[in-house]
This record gives sequence, C-alpha cells and structure tokens, in this order.
Amino acid sequence: MKLRILVPFYNAAETLYRLIENLAIQNDSDFDVLFLDDASKDNSKQVIDEALVEFPHLNTTYVRNEENIGIMRNVIQGVEQTDDDVICCICDGDDFLFPHAVSTVKRYYRDNDLDFAWSNFVFYPSMQPGFCREVNHEISARVFYPFWWMSHMRTWKAGTFKKIDYEKKFKWQGEWFDYANDLAIMFALQEVTDKYMHIPEQLYYHDISEGQNTTRAPEKRRKQLIEETRIRSLFEDEDALQFNHYMRHIMTFYEGIMAACDSEPEFKALLKSKGFPVD
Repeated sequence: MKLRILVPFYNAAETLYRLIENLAIQNDSDFDVLFLDDASKDNSKQVIDEALVEFPHLNTTYVRNEENIGIMRNVIQGVEQTDDDVICCICDGDDFLFPHAVSTVKRYYRDNDLDFAWSNFVFYPSMQPGFCREVNHEISARVFYPFWWMSHMRTWKAGTFKKIDYEKKFKWQGEWFDYANDLAIMFALQEVTDKYMHIPEQLYYHDISEGQNTTRAPEKRRKQLIEETRIRSLFEDEDALQFNHYMRHIMTFYEGIMAACDSEPEFKALLKSKGFPVD
C-alpha cells in the first residue's frame, strides 16, 4: 500500500526541520514526501536540503511554485502529481506527526477499504486533545458543521480526490477557497464516496504556538468565516442550512457564557443555574 505525505507550505523555515526529523522516525518507512513550496521568501529550501543530508533515507520530492498560488491550488497540484491508488496525507509545514502515523493510516485503509479518512490530533505545545470524531453516514457531517469533526489529519486516495469538480466545489465567484480549504475538501469528498471513517487514534500535532497558527489572526479569521459560509451554501440543502442557523445561535450563546467564566466548573455551574442539562 503506497502512501505519500503532502507538505504544502509558505515561509516555513522555522518548523520544517522539526517535521523532517519527525518523518525520519516513522515506524513505517515505506512512504514518500512531496514538499509543495508556494513561492516562499525565506530559506525554507535550504532548511529542507540541510535536513535531508542528515536523513538521507527519506524519499522526497521538492516542487516550488514560481508565484504564490494559495494553499488550495497547492494541494490540488500535489494530488494531481500522485498516482490514483496512493494515499495522500496532508501535513502542514508548521505541524508534525506522531511516529506511528504512517503505519496506522495504512492499517485503517487496508482493513476498512477506505477512500478517505481523518484522525485525531493534539494541540501543540499544550498537548490538549483535538475535537475530531466519527460522523453518522446517514446524516451528512455537513449538517453538523458547527462542531466540525473532520480535521487533522486529513487523508484520501488521490483517485478519489480527482473525482471532485474543482471549479464547482473549491471556488466562489472565481476565487479559490484558501482560508477554509479543509472544509471544502472534506465536504466534497463526502459527495464522491461513502467509504470513509474517523481514525480514533491521535496521529497529528497541530502547532498553535505564537507565531505559527495564523488562523487566529483577526483578518484571516474573518476571511475564514466568510469562506465557511460560502462553502456551506455550495453543499447544503435547505434543511441543513436551517439546522445550522439554529445551531450557530446556540453555539454563540454557549461561547458567550464560557467567555464570562474563569474555569470549567464555573461554566457548568452557570449553565446548570440557567436550566441546561450538565453531565
């Protein structure tokens, strides 16, 4: 079973060595890595070259875009350069993997005949567990968007991904989804296959340390939310949209209460005082 790790990045010199060092200690070494450099202006290429001297057993390919094309097209480019039967695993240039990630993904694909899957992750450096979980195949995960359960690590067979109509599902009025690309990809994959599942094991470190997680920047977060709304309109029917409308109001209410509390016990106590069930 072939597996390729796609590493889309832009100006990731500070973190690429950590990722490459991490890939070098995977307990299954039968995979290759495709570095997708979106016209970085720092010394990312130098970091990669120097790291590969130290870890020459890694099978890697480096592709550099002449101009910055955005993460969505960068990912598409990587998948299009991959044979259909190969499992693609996305690892952002500022994140890294658990040492058993490759072997675990292969095992789940082999044992369950999968077309795509997503694992659990932890936030780095806090090591707090992420929020991924299984979804009900009878009710599209898109309906449960407010909880967004299909995050890191995202994986798929290249041939399954290529069935997606990129122009219709990954763009809005001519603009690519570059701020919520993960949402668009996972929703689109649900439309082309029902052979998917959640891998319950933690396989991915998502770096949210200061300077690494740019999705928390106010302007980028604003653009991300705009794209999320547009993506929902591309995929959801009227019932799902109505459901999400109500759920977003509920989530906003809960987030407001949480913001007013200093601890989880205080949060639960306040909810209980308002008549909400608390386990």
